[in-house]
Amino acid sequence: MRFERVSPTEYHVQVNSSQPFFLVFAEAYHPEWMAYYGDINWLSAFTSSPIGYDNHFLVNGYANAWYINKTGELRLTLLFRPQGSVYIGFGTTVTSSICLSIILFRKQKRNREK
Repeated sequence: MRFERVSPTEYHVQVNSSQPFFLVFAEAYHPEWMAYYGDINWLSAFTSSPIGYDNHFLVNGYANAWYINKTGELRLTLLFRPQGSVYIGFGTTVTSSICLSIILFRKQKRNREK
């Protein structure tokens, strides 16, 4: 098993298993931690189905665990789903700020030309 930390809210896991198993993720449990089969990014997470909520558990009194019922060589992505909303909000803020700046710049330019 190999864990790769991409960011505090995204991890990639590679597993080769011959039987179903529990994947224990030693981060504070939160129901919005999602596990996906394959390589999933934040944008595709909104349209992809995570491993079911009924397979996500609190273990050791604090950690996340998922029951993985597939076998073989697997690649899993763990995402803290609320972070996707943060990215969308940031993108909206930047886009709105740029548009507003362009509008204000054009308005000032027209006022100077009069």
